[in-house]
Parts: sequence; structure tokens; C-alpha cells
Amino acid sequence: PSRAAALAAFRFVPDEPAVAPAVVADLAHHALVERAPGEWTFRFDRGALGLDGDGAGNLLPALCRVGCPLAVMAGEASWVMGPTERAAIAARVPGCRVQVFPGAHHFLVAHPEPVGTALRAFLDGLGG
Repeated sequence: PSRAAALAAFRFVPDEPAVAPAVVADLAHHALVERAPGEWTFRFDRGALGLDGDGAGNLLPALCRVGCPLAVMAGEASWVMGPTERAAIAARVPGCRVQVFPGAHHFLVAHPEPVGTALRAFLDGLGG
């Protein structure tokens, strides 16, 4: 019903407890939109970002057709991209680089420095 209520309701789904409160507050600030007067909501598409999955289906066949180097990064405690999913991608996508970081689904927000370093190394390794 208000911007303040929406800010107070903001949270990661699934939870990511290692994210600093200041980072959560900043993300909440940018994630809000007033769709109509007095109707505050988040910019996320709830139809695509639900607890029952993202609605995209099985993306492994599409990943198998990727013709460029592929880096897959995941949080070690993620139930969205767990060990089974990571192993399936690594087995089906030749040359795929799979890296696991501390944290869960929102690991890149919880641990931005090592994720950024790994991403920079991957990109630098691509050459030209």
C-alpha cells in the first residue's frame, strides 16, 4: 500500500542471508515501482519468477547448442542450480567452465568480489 511497506517487504527468494543489509536496502530501493497511485510493487515479473520455477522449462538442450565459450556459475547451496544440474551441464556442454561459489542462488550479490574476479578471468581468457 506504500513505498515504505514495499521496502520493508523486500527479500530474496530464495533467502540469501550473507547479503549485507545495506545491499538489500539498495536493491529494494531500485526494485520498486509505483504501477498506479498508491500501488507499489516490485519490478520483477512474478509470472516468471515464482517458487515453482522460472517457467523457462529445461534449458539444457538450448545450452547444448551454444556455439561460444560458456561459463556457468552457481552458489554451492543453491537449490535452483544444484550439483545435479551443474553436473548435467558440464557433461553435456563440451568445454563448459563450471564454477561454484559460497552462498546460494543469489551468490553473486552475497560474494561479488570472487564472482567478479572469476568472470573477469573468464572474459580475459576469451582473447580478441
